[in-house]
Amino acid sequence: QEFILEPFGADVFGLPVSVTTSFNITFGAGMVLAMVASGGLGILHGHFPSRRILVWANLIGAFAFIVLAVSPLLETSLVPILAIFVLGSAKGLYNTGLAHQFTTLAGPDTAGLVMGAWGAVGGFAMALGGLAGGVLVDATEALVGAVGLSYSSAFAVEAFLLVIGAVLLRSRS
Repeated sequence: QEFILEPFGADVFGLPVSVTTSFNITFGAGMVLAMVASGGLGILHGHFPSRRILVWANLIGAFAFIVLAVSPLLETSLVPILAIFVLGSAKGLYNTGLAHQFTTLAGPDTAGLVMGAWGAVGGFAMALGGLAGGVLVDATEALVGAVGLSYSSAFAVEAFLLVIGAVLLRSRS
């Protein structure tokens, strides 16, 4: 739901554009740090538990979305900014775990093809998820007339889906 984070900051917390546009930097910093840290730990540890990393990425992402969902009640803009950093960290873990999972499962001749196909699927999913999030925010706001609740509903749905993903990943290990 990266697409609705900036309007969320403006609509719910009244943050100026100069602050909401920095959400992408905050998200990206968390993502890069998590990718470097998880990759480095995998190298130091001698193996990379990609499925476990994917489960943790989903759970951490769900936690960040829950914090975002309740943040309108807290009336402080610091909480969502920290949650956005944690959300970026979860995505970094997910990216690292998924890349390792693909290179492990696919043979050397097909790893690039599999990763490319997943990139295309991921791009489509981001577009569809952003559209669905925007529609959910707008529909909820039209029904209940509460801006904070409309964003909270989208974040809660995302948290729920990430928990389902973690359960499915865990059940397959």
